[in-house]
Amino acid sequence: MARMIGTQPFHGLTFDGVRYDCGDKAGFIQANIAVALARDDIGPAIREFLGSAIQTAEGRAEN
Repeated sequence: MARMIGTQPFHGLTFDGVRYDCGDKAGFIQANIAVALARDDIGPAIREFLGSAIQTAEGRAEN
């Protein structure tokens, strides 16, 4: 980016919020979960699913 300054138009903005690295597998999943949880139509079902999935995973970890 530094090389682009002065040679071509360069634009930026100030972002105030949560940033997810969607180029990373875990970051991509985290972003999708965050968006799903924020939705009124599917948020409750996703919360229930995640709670159940976490309990199941923790049970497997104990065995």
